[in-house]
Amino acid sequence: MKPFQLTRLPLIIRILGILMLFAGLHAEDLRAEDKDPDEPFEADQAYLKEHYTKYEYEIPMRDGVKLFTAVYTPKNQSSSYPILIHRTPYGIRPYGPDNYPAEPRGVLKYYAEERFIFVYQDVRGRNGSQGEFVHVRPHLLLKSTPADIDESSDTYDTIDWLIENVPNHNGSAGLMGISYPGFYSAAGMIDAHPALKCVSPQAPVTDWFIGDDFHHNGAFYLAHAFRFFQRFGQQLEKPTRQSAEAFDYETPNGYEFFLNIGPLYNINEKHFKNEILFWRELMDHGSYDEFWSARDILPHLKDIKPAVMTVGGWIRCRGPLWPAQGLRIHGEKLARRLQHSGDGALGARRLAPRRRGAARQCPFPPEDRAILPRSH
Repeated sequence: MKPFQLTRLPLIIRILGILMLFAGLHAEDLRAEDKDPDEPFEADQAYLKEHYTKYEYEIPMRDGVKLFTAVYTPKNQSSSYPILIHRTPYGIRPYGPDNYPAEPRGVLKYYAEERFIFVYQDVRGRNGSQGEFVHVRPHLLLKSTPADIDESSDTYDTIDWLIENVPNHNGSAGLMGISYPGFYSAAGMIDAHPALKCVSPQAPVTDWFIGDDFHHNGAFYLAHAFRFFQRFGQQLEKPTRQSAEAFDYETPNGYEFFLNIGPLYNINEKHFKNEILFWRELMDHGSYDEFWSARDILPHLKDIKPAVMTVGGWIRCRGPLWPAQGLRIHGEKLARRLQHSGDGALGARRLAPRRRGAARQCPFPPEDRAILPRSH
């Protein structure tokens, strides 16, 4: 038996290898046949590196403050492309022009195959951007000097710079964001740049006192506010290289934890060490006053030029639906057929058959569709 094994084993291995190869190819064909054609394409890090070049810029605003911005441009330069912008206070990691996200998310994950110029920006005062960060920065009706800035002007200046300095675009831009970035999308469509063709604020922050994250009809949402600000509010020396530390509650019993705190003012001194500025503002403005009314974006949703689709879910419906209400009150054109929260604008593509090029359009009903054309 031993001589037979020594002489026959390599041949057997070769035969088994060939059989396994064909079996693998057949299985791959079956998987390709079984793949749902309506399932969205999902880009990974390797795909982005192969098809996109990443650049980083510090874009100057009208007051001289520079906002850190990452731009992913298609390597295929045979066509011109629309610009799709995401402005966020949560960071645009990984930082560095040679660093691509290990696990792409949102539009970069699902729309990369559709070919956009993807733009990610740290909003004023956050992470890599200069300036002072202001929560839900109030909109200014009058801007008489370069020092008069808000999120609308920062969006305008960003688009203006991109149009002038990023090559191979087709002159059209879109803006979208979810939750807090949804606020920046809503603010950005006010007094919009002419190149901004469509906007999608999804589950956006609107009125933080009446019906959003931190007050529900005026009632303070303690557990959520604490959980959010104990991380978001941390002051980091190197925010592009550091991450906020998670809070140790030292108990799985949330009711017991908050009961033992005592008065809410104890939180800032005992747990936040007086380092989270907005917590003090929450405590100082327990009733609806000018502080909160100034942060209500809804009265400013007038004379909106871009096409708009608001997206939201019923669990957190009042905030997301109010931009739609505000736009209707002011007589603006609005796509309002889809109310869905989940993976960003993927809601539209998961509730309807996928078409190649569909992402190049803001996913509106046909009568309200705004097209970001493929090229000039």
